[in-house]
Amino acid sequence: MNLKKIFFGFSPKVTARVLSVLVALVITLTFVRIYRSFDANRQSDVPENPENQNENTSQPGNGDSQNNESQSEFDFSGASEVLNLINGKSAALCDLTDNKILAMKNLSGKIPIKEATAFMVALTVSKAINEEKILLSDEAVCPASAASKPGYQDSSEILPIGKRMKVSEILRCLFYQDGSSFAYTLAVHISGSEEAFVSEMNAYCQKLGLLSTSFSDCTGDDGSASVTTAYDLSVIIKYMLKDPLLKSIFCSNEMLVIGYGQNGSISLVVKNNFFENYCTESQAKSDGITGGKVSGERTDNWAAVLFYKDGREYLSLVCSGNNSFADSLMLYSAFALSGSSS
Repeated sequence: MNLKKIFFGFSPKVTARVLSVLVALVITLTFVRIYRSFDANRQSDVPENPENQNENTSQPGNGDSQNNESQSEFDFSGASEVLNLINGKSAALCDLTDNKILAMKNLSGKIPIKEATAFMVALTVSKAINEEKILLSDEAVCPASAASKPGYQDSSEILPIGKRMKVSEILRCLFYQDGSSFAYTLAVHISGSEEAFVSEMNAYCQKLGLLSTSFSDCTGDDGSASVTTAYDLSVIIKYMLKDPLLKSIFCSNEMLVIGYGQNGSISLVVKNNFFENYCTESQAKSDGITGGKVSGERTDNWAAVLFYKDGREYLSLVCSGNNSFADSLMLYSAFALSGSSS
């Protein structure tokens, strides 16, 4: 029997790990429920989330303050066990519908933001569009200074120096393609320089109450000094997903992009690396996965996976691990198995 095909489309090694974790989790949940039947008072020992976690802070600027001391470590049976099994440095499972954190691990620990910089770039671009500073139909020119960025060569085939591309097309490439010219071109188009755009990114983080996040650049290339926390990153993603265009990009398998390369106008289909290399179509259907992003093929990576179940949206986020996608899936699966999602 080919487990790789029948279980989420994972490799045999990952399949075996996830299966063993789920079996252990089921056994743990069984003992927990038996124990609770003899000790009804045990529930009172688990602290509840504070009332402000249930408020719907749907508008940026309401101050998503980080208050990890008052948040509970978990909000469903078996969460503490599965969090101990996750090898990522930080993790969070969030109910985006109720703006509630269901499980957390080291949410305040500083982590390099790397490719997740694209989320804040997109959010800052969205802010500029809402303030009518730019239009999605604007054509931005890749400046000559983009060549100095470490990741320029990876994107120069689609957006080389001196060529134009619509803001809407660049946003699609920002999520799906490697390379720094996309973020850098947007930054210069909106603010005149990368430095000025990064200042806007950091000011927006302060407005959102993300006091543990700071950006040194807009590209997240190797050597970037930008840092964040799992909590702050979950808030950035939450607000980003409120923008219809950004959410559609985040949740699409592929999109058509029209650009202007070295040989003139080009039309190409850009594929979402998440669905191309990590999440299979059958897995997305069976688990209710609607979108996601995983960092490049690095041992110190992160994964943000969006789930939809019974009319509710959940975000599973794991940072600084060596198989963060599998861990983010395991975290959500533990929650689903606990019955708390129904």
